[in-house]
Parts: sequence; structure tokens; C-alpha cells
Amino acid sequence: MNSQSKNSADSMAAGPVNSDPALQQGIGLLGVLSPNAPAYLDELGKLVSSLPSNFGAARQQEAAKGGDPLPFTTRTDGKQTSVYFPADITGIDSDAKEPLAVIAQLCYDAKFSIIKTARQFDIKEFSNSLIASSKALLGAFYCLKRDEIAPTTNIPKQYATGWEYAQWYAFTKATNELDYGDYMGIPRRTQLLMTEGAVWSKQAQFASYQRISVLVRLISQQMGHKVKTVSKFLKGEGYFTTRFVGKKPFGGLLLQEEFDLLTKEWERRESVVKSLYKKLDTNLKLPCMAGQFKQYMAQFNVGLNGDAKKIEETSNSRVPQLLVSSGKGRNQQPTISKGGNLPEKLANPQLKQSVRTVGRVMWSPLMKGVSQNQFIDLAIKLARLKLHPDPNISDPDAYILVQIQRITQDTSVEAVVQTTASSAASVYLEIYPDYAGINSWDAAFGSV
Repeated sequence: MNSQSKNSADSMAAGPVNSDPALQQGIGLLGVLSPNAPAYLDELGKLVSSLPSNFGAARQQEAAKGGDPLPFTTRTDGKQTSVYFPADITGIDSDAKEPLAVIAQLCYDAKFSIIKTARQFDIKEFSNSLIASSKALLGAFYCLKRDEIAPTTNIPKQYATGWEYAQWYAFTKATNELDYGDYMGIPRRTQLLMTEGAVWSKQAQFASYQRISVLVRLISQQMGHKVKTVSKFLKGEGYFTTRFVGKKPFGGLLLQEEFDLLTKEWERRESVVKSLYKKLDTNLKLPCMAGQFKQYMAQFNVGLNGDAKKIEETSNSRVPQLLVSSGKGRNQQPTISKGGNLPEKLANPQLKQSVRTVGRVMWSPLMKGVSQNQFIDLAIKLARLKLHPDPNISDPDAYILVQIQRITQDTSVEAVVQTTASSAASVYLEIYPDYAGINSWDAAFGSV
């Protein structure tokens, strides 16, 4: 065999020679083909070998680097909500699997689609977030799995925040109302659990918890159709009566006519509030339209009629004129004069008053058309006539009635003015001896 044949045989034994000029210069996928090629080409060859083998592999690699959402991220397309779950849970803590199973079940119950994500994430932080949320997730699970979502008592403390969180967002979805009212019988819980403890020492862990919290909120809202009886979420009828009507009128600072009118007005308002409360579930069909719940609740604010409002204002204005001191020394405090009605309070010897106080206190807004000064003058004149009879006036009460009729022709007003003026005159006659000698009092009631 000649030398040329020998070289050809050696080449065939070593393998086929690539005829590509570039590879002959030293660049090859499997390494350096030429001893004269640069040393770094071997490293470049390894980088080329590590590239994804096709477009599908490239997409998976991009997703793992950040193209896919993080676990528990939600996306809504039309009416369908999708939730991203880890593609693989190998390596997560065993204690994290139960809360993960709870979340999966809640997604299934809410008819959310579960989609796997190839996004890389910290397994330890993911596990810690699940473990920290486990009791709250169970609380939400127990609330939402019921056929009817409704408040209940004796919820174990460890499950309470999750229950209340799910309950609040299911209720707000059913009523279409996010604002909290003091008439509500459930707490406004907007956090799945209290953010405390070492589990939130890292921002990534807190972000993971936030995604869990948002997911549970969306699930709770999706389950809002299970809220069927709105009254179960509100306080009782007694609270509504106290809150929107108030206590029944007390007559100590009122004329009898005022007390009767306020009592009738209180009964009217109480009747309206009770009727509205009893019709809650009939009139508020769930789910509510936007603003419907708020508009209905606004109807409980039953206002006083004009006369009742003026009477309450007058009653409050009487208080400063009826104050006496109680206690001794530094312990003295102003209190309202004792007595079951206005005449009794005004007759209290402890009360210091001017000659016009009695008339001023006993004037009423029911005396329409009769000013306070006119009424005071009528009361003082009647008391003087009874204290010092006028031979030309045989009946002082009849005389005063004529004077009243010159001011007003309203018979209902006449009756109130005449009755009250007579009571005021009696008070004047009772207390005048205590003020005799004072010029203003003697000018009004002294002998002619």
C-alpha cells in the first residue's frame, strides 16, 4: 500500500471529514476540529449545545424565567376566571399541601379554571405563605362550602378571620354595597389574616400571601349567590328602633300637648321603621342592583315632622333656664330642677329666675301666631288679676281668653295658650312670695 492509500485509510478510520470550510477552520458543534483554532471555541460550542432544541422548548424556558404568571395569579377572560397553580409541587413542605388542597377545592367550587404555570418560584417562601394562611383558608372554606352563607356564632378563634373575610366579601357581592354601616351585624373584614410574625419578614413571602388573599376574595365574591337572607347580616329590630327612632318621649321638659304630639310622632316613626325591617327580605331580593341596598337602608332615617322638630328644639332650650346647683363646695354640679313637669320644676325654691322666666319656659311652638313675649304678658296679667282682682273683671280666665282671641283665631291654638297661661299664672302665684321686694317682681305682681 502506497503512502497515499495509507493516509486515506487512516482518514476513514478516524471518521468522515466535514467539507464545510467554516468547520475546517476550527468551529464545530462538538468541539474544535482544528488544532489551530482559538481555545475559547470549546466553551462557545458548549453554549450552543445548551440552547433549546426547538421553539416549544424555548417557550418553556421563557415561561420559567418570567413569561408565565406566579402561582395563585388570577386572570379573567370574559366571564371565566383562571388561576395559575405550580406545574410541580415537588419539594414543598408537607404542611403546605393541605392549604393548597383547600385553595384548589375553593377554585373548583367557584368554577375557576386551574392552569399550570412554568414560572420559577421560591419553594420555601411558597410553602411558608401557605402554612401561615392555613387556618384562615380553612375558615373561609367552612364559610363558603355551606349551602347558604350566613353569620353563625361560636366560630373557633383560629378560623374566625378567614370566615369573616369570606363572609364579608360574599355579602358585599350579594348586596352590591362595600360601605360599612353600624346597623350591620357582621364585622368588616378586609384582610384574610393579620399580617404579623416572621413569615412576612421577606417581601416575596408577603406578595405570595397577597395573591392568596386576592384569590380568596374573588372566590368569596363568586359565591355571593349563596347569601340568601339579607336580614341575617343585620342587627335586630330593637337596634333599628333605638338607632333610627330613639327613646320614647319623656314629659319632664314638655307641656302635656307637646308630650302627646311627640308621642304620636314617635309611634308613627316606630311603625315605619318596624315595617321596613320586617319587609327587608321581601323588598331586597338578592343580588341587589347597584345602589339598591343603600337606598333601602336610607329609608330608615324617618325624620320628625315640622312641629315635632320645633318642640324638641324648644325642649332643649328650656334646660339652661331650669338648672340648679347640687352638691357642696367643689363638688357642686348643675342639674335640672326636680319636678315631674314644667310647673313643678319652675316652682322649685332652689331655682333662681327672673319675672319672665316662667312665661319664657312655658311658651310653646304649638302657640302658632302667639309670640313668646305676648304669651309672657298674658300669663303675668292673668296672675296679677287673680292676685289683685279687678272689680270690672268678674272672670279673669274669660278675660284672658278674649285677649288671646284678639291675637289668633285658631281654636286649637287658643286652647293651648289658655291652658298653659293658666298653669303659668299658678306658678307665678306660688313663687311670688319668694321674690317679693324685688323691683321687677313687685312691678308685675305688687299691690296697685
